[in-house]
Amino acid sequence: ANSRTYSAFFNDYDYSSGTSGSMTTRALDLTSITSPTIKFYYWDSGGSDKVVVSVSTDGTTFTTVYTTATAVTPWTQQTVDLSTYVGNDTVYVKFAGTSVYGTSNPHIDDVLIPWVEPDISEMSLSASSLNF
Repeated sequence: ANSRTYSAFFNDYDYSSGTSGSMTTRALDLTSITSPTIKFYYWDSGGSDKVVVSVSTDGTTFTTVYTTATAVTPWTQQTVDLSTYVGNDTVYVKFAGTSVYGTSNPHIDDVLIPWVEPDISEMSLSASSLNF
């Protein structure tokens, strides 16, 4: 794993060629984000397998927006530009792998999804204003 103990990987070795698996985020709201990206760390020691990142606004029809290289070592942060989807309140991001029955498994870890804190009014206090 890139950090800590665990990561997600597509088990390319144990599935026959052509078998696919994927993970999809919950719906993301990109209406308040001006330059959205999704970042993740990727590692694959070799072969011809890869991870395909795709995006959907309806949760069913996905468009490929990024494909990883087939060999990346050491762990390397990948950045996917989502600016095409600015203003959408429902965006899904999917990570997919398809087996080439290789000897290496493509891994992802530490996925960073854009978010915005709610607008909260700030309050300023000082010792003198509290007569403290």
